[in-house]
Order: sequence, then structure tokens, then C-alpha cells
Amino acid sequence: RAAALELAELRRRQGLTWWALARSPFFEKFLLRFVKAFNRLLQKIPVINMFNFVDVCLALQPFYFSTSGS
Repeated sequence: RAAALELAELRRRQGLTWWALARSPFFEKFLLRFVKAFNRLLQKIPVINMFNFVDVCLALQPFYFSTSGS
């Protein structure tokens, strides 16, 4: 029983680690470059170019990513 609970807690923490990467210091230093490159790729696709991926990520970051993981 304790091993199952420990495994569940470990999985929960591993999932939260990915959300921690979307927070400000790591996101701005490493992921923002990738997001901008991905957005440039999306801008070349006719229908999808109406959706600005960078603006959505930057808009959601302070509201969602800073409060996730707790």
C-alpha cells in the first residue's frame, strides 16, 4: 500500500516538474526561442496563421503557469 502511494506521489511530482519548466526564468531563457520559431512556422500555414502562438503563451504565462504545480 505504501509503495503504491509513494509511486503515485512520484508520478504527481514528475508531472508538476514539466509545469515548472513553463514558469518565468526557464521559459524566458530556453523555451521562448522555441515558441517563437514554432510561431514562425505556423505563420506560413494559411489558415493557422490567424493564431498567434507567442501571444497566447505570453498571455497565459503569468496567470496559469505561475500558479500551477502547487
